[in-house]
Amino acid sequence: MPTLQHLWNQFSDKLLRFVEHRVDSSEDAKDIHQEIFIKLYLHLDQLQSEDKLQAWVYQIARNQITDYHRQRQRYISESERLVAVVPVSAESKAGHQELYCCLHPFIDELPEGYREVVSLNVYDGLKAAQIAEKLGLSLSGVKSRLQRGRELIKQKFADCCSYHLNPDDGKLHGEQDCPRCYGH
Repeated sequence: MPTLQHLWNQFSDKLLRFVEHRVDSSEDAKDIHQEIFIKLYLHLDQLQSEDKLQAWVYQIARNQITDYHRQRQRYISESERLVAVVPVSAESKAGHQELYCCLHPFIDELPEGYREVVSLNVYDGLKAAQIAEKLGLSLSGVKSRLQRGRELIKQKFADCCSYHLNPDDGKLHGEQDCPRCYGH
């Protein structure tokens, strides 16, 4: 069986280039590169044949890249769900920012247990399982806090910004008329 040092020497530079061609940020590529080697180390005992070493290494790399893109998409989707899809005029660049102006204060106002979990999810893009591991909580507990935190934020948008919850899609809709932002 190859050692981690052997894998590093043989694949490190090639894998980094492989990842860099598939993600936008060189910093993210370096993080993914490290994650690949962590996975290789953790699963080295699962390599069935050294003849398949390269295919195995690159499969792990492809999986890490896929996870990265999936996590980014979830992060974007999660942020959109929190603030919903509200029409913004093309003429107003500031209009888009106005949609999100209360999100950060609303997250900051959440009770501590919810605030920490939602912040890790929204700002750091962590999945529920990653948050559970980081905070030493159960996965079901984290999922529950995320769900409840999102509901509290939706209610804050409804109360503060005159949004309403559309029963058809479960998203917030409406014209923004936020007393915080417009001083009404």
